[in-house]
Amino acid sequence: MRGGFLFSEIFWGLLLIVLGVSAVLRSFNINIPFFRVVLAFVLIYLGISMLLGGPFVRTVDDSTVIFGELRRSGSELTENEFTVIFGSGELDLRDLDLEQTDFIEMNIVFGSGKLIIGREQLAEVRVSSAFGNALLPDRTSITFGDYTYLSPDLDRGDRPSLLVEGSVVFGRLEVEER
Repeated sequence: MRGGFLFSEIFWGLLLIVLGVSAVLRSFNINIPFFRVVLAFVLIYLGISMLLGGPFVRTVDDSTVIFGELRRSGSELTENEFTVIFGSGELDLRDLDLEQTDFIEMNIVFGSGKLIIGREQLAEVRVSSAFGNALLPDRTSITFGDYTYLSPDLDRGDRPSLLVEGSVVFGRLEVEER
């Protein structure tokens, strides 16, 4: 079933049956709003598939999720980007190999995300938010605009060992130090 439910034989079979039953009932002066019924069944199907993890709930790759949940540690990352769309995700960078990568981009769109950095990591976290909420370890919360968080042990003149750029659009990002 490569194309999903809307391109399957089951969908088109049910659609033709409902259309035929609707035509028969009209001959007996019983009117059923055909398109409303079909739309209702499609919406019910989409809702149930989201709740049960059907074809619309998926992880695209190791660092992108749509309509689902994804948890990754720094050692599991294969890309420098972590994206959550209509879902939730947690990215734990405490075991990130800083010799391999020192830059991570985290994007949250209509979802929620948690970024965990180590207290010993010299991190700079740049967050941009539009119609969203970003909560940082220094208890700063932004809804619109940009903010840069520096680890407490990082002096303004030092170069951070880890740079994280996060963007939130209609979502929530929580940055936590552990």
